[in-house]
Amino acid sequence: MNAETDSRSFLATILRTSRRVVNIIDQNGQIFSAFNPPCSLDIVVGDEVCCELNAKDVVVKKVLTRRNCLKRAAAEREKRLAANLDHILIVTAPPPLYNTTFIDRVSVAAGVEKIPFSLVVNKIDLISDSDKLLFNTYRNLGINIYYTSAKTNVGIEALRELMLGPGLKKIALVGVSGVGKSSLINLLIPNTDARVSETSWKTGQGRQTTSSAFAHSYNRDDGSRVFLIDLPGIHNFGLCHVSEAQLRVAFPEIMDAAASCQFDDCTHLLEPGCEVKILVDENKIAVSRYQSYTDILEELRSKKPY
Repeated sequence: MNAETDSRSFLATILRTSRRVVNIIDQNGQIFSAFNPPCSLDIVVGDEVCCELNAKDVVVKKVLTRRNCLKRAAAEREKRLAANLDHILIVTAPPPLYNTTFIDRVSVAAGVEKIPFSLVVNKIDLISDSDKLLFNTYRNLGINIYYTSAKTNVGIEALRELMLGPGLKKIALVGVSGVGKSSLINLLIPNTDARVSETSWKTGQGRQTTSSAFAHSYNRDDGSRVFLIDLPGIHNFGLCHVSEAQLRVAFPEIMDAAASCQFDDCTHLLEPGCEVKILVDENKIAVSRYQSYTDILEELRSKKPY
């Protein structure tokens, strides 16, 4: 974009942030850098902003009101991850990368912000028959699951249909390192060249290659634009900003069972006659889900960082 003598204002979307400079894309699809002097605005990827172009620079002047903001929090410190999301893809993979604690925590954070989400089981080419049963926990809760393989292209078209669906403008991919988020983005949006990591043979964990959130832009055939936001691999997803009421809503199977508990204020931890614990013992509520619920509840009550 050429500098002009007179300043002018225009709207743009944040693609990437750093300390003082952000990458933005304007409504004409032009991508360039803008200043946030001196880091005065709280800006995250996905923000819609008002910028000003003067004779020398492009400066972000204002962040427009957010529809939502995915965030995590440890103790009193919040970390905003991405804003104005229409959908979240929680990407996982077969063991040892399968992490129910992470999935449950992201789903709570998404629910608090009223952001729809789906589960993507990537690397399906490595899955065993017994591993497939692991994901029934989420299917039984009515959560939409996509089975994909970035290696064999299985399930990629189904994800592309979601990406190109009406009404979706910003979709975030979140997962622990090594589950293949960047590989999926490279298939969904050709020529993006998102960096791909490998899983360590020693730890079974991925090496983080996405160091900061980045929104990849794609133009649909009708001229509209969709963004796939690649979030850095996250292992610790604290939820200290969530209320206990919001937590209960995120675990509907526990909330439904709680109506039959002996005590109205049952915490589902030590009380006798707890219907939730009875159903956990009978394998009618997944042990992993119950463990996630109680761990998060303890975190909220003690403000102990996860």
